[in-house]
Amino acid sequence: MVNHLALKASIRQSGFKLYKLANVLGITRQALAKKLDGETQFTVAEATTLIRELKIPREEIVNYFFI
Repeated sequence: MVNHLALKASIRQSGFKLYKLANVLGITRQALAKKLDGETQFTVAEATTLIRELKIPREEIVNYFFI
């Protein structure tokens, strides 16, 4: 499971624009929006990229992706 609210807050705090983050993930902005709204799931590779790009500390990963 994904904590969508925490993930959205982290994206806002990072300063990433959705279209740029989507580009880094290799998906469209619309696909990213669906994932952030819980309509579709992130792949493991996408979650790994988000963790790296958003600089989510290792000890906090569980708060974003395994609630």
